[in-house]
Amino acid sequence: MITYFTMDLPMIYKHCPENQTEETCPLRSYLNSDDSVFRILPFTHQLGRKTQDWTTVRDAVDKMYAMCDKCINKNIQHIK
Repeated sequence: MITYFTMDLPMIYKHCPENQTEETCPLRSYLNSDDSVFRILPFTHQLGRKTQDWTTVRDAVDKMYAMCDKCINKNIQHIK
């Protein structure tokens, strides 16, 4: 039986610039794209993996943190 675990990443719901919305957030755009190896679980701050390949998952997490770092650095004066 294949089981998938969920991930609760703070970057999904904390430390976003105040001027950032779901529509303008690069991370949300990535997560909602077909390129993402995750799916957003409705009504939670969790992500479910679409793959069992841990290397792919780890690379995606690094990519997501890089997106957030870039956004935070660009909008440092607007951080909540």
